[in-house]
Amino acid sequence: MFTDEGIALQAVRTCQPAFSAAVIGHVEATYPDDETKNAYCNPVPYPSDPIDWLRMMLAFNKNQLQWFTDPDMMAWVDASRLNVLHHVSAGVSERAREKIISVLNSNMPVINDKLEKLLAQAGYADD
Repeated sequence: MFTDEGIALQAVRTCQPAFSAAVIGHVEATYPDDETKNAYCNPVPYPSDPIDWLRMMLAFNKNQLQWFTDPDMMAWVDASRLNVLHHVSAGVSERAREKIISVLNSNMPVINDKLEKLLAQAGYADD
C-alpha cells in the first residue's frame, strides 16, 4: 500500500472506506517508514463472491491484531468517530474495554486459523 511512489488507497477494514482512509492517513502521519506503515495497513478485499467474506475477515483480523500491539494506534482507533465500534464502546469502562481487547486478542489467532482451514477446504488457500 505504501511505496516510495505514493499510497495505493485500499480498504484496511471490512467494507468501511471512510474509516480505512482515515486509518491510512493516520498511519502515514504517525509512522516513519513504509515497512511499518504496510504492517498496519494490509489491504482488505471487498467481497464479490460468498468465499470472499472469509478472505475479507481474515485480512481484517490480521490488521486488527497488528493494531492491538500498539497502544497509541488502539487509542486512535478507539477515539475515531468513523470507527463503528467507537459508538458501541463509548460507555464502556476502561477496565471492560481492556478485557474486551484481551479476549479478542487471544481468540483472533484461533479464529484466523479456522478461516484459513475453511479457505483451504474450499480450495482457496494462500489467496
